[in-house]
Amino acid sequence: MEILSSPNAPDLLTNHEVLTLLSLKSLSLTPFQSSCHTYLTSLPSPTSPSNLLQNLSHPSLSLENSEILQLINLMPDNIPLLNVILPEVEERFEEGVEGILEIVEKEKKKK
Repeated sequence: MEILSSPNAPDLLTNHEVLTLLSLKSLSLTPFQSSCHTYLTSLPSPTSPSNLLQNLSHPSLSLENSEILQLINLMPDNIPLLNVILPEVEERFEEGVEGILEIVEKEKKKK
C-alpha cells in the first residue's frame, strides 16, 4: 500500500504497518479501511519487518524498495513465487536466488 506524501515520492508501507495504523483508529474506520483491516487480520500474523528489511536491504542484493516491500508482504517460499515478485530473478541473481529465499525462510521460522 502507498501513502502519497508527495506526487513524486510515495511512501511504501508493509502489511504490518498498515494493520498497525488501522488498529490505532479502529473506532473510526471508513468502509474501505474496515475491509482492509478485515483482510489483513485474515492473513497469517504479519511479521515485524525490521530484521527482514535490514537483511534484504543489503547492497549486494541490489533490490528496489518496492521489491523489498513485496518480499516482506508475501514472504515467498519458492522460486516461482519469487519470479512473480522480482522481474528477471534468474538473470539478476544467478547465485542469490536461494539466498533470498533463505533470508525469508529464516524470518518465517522466528514467528
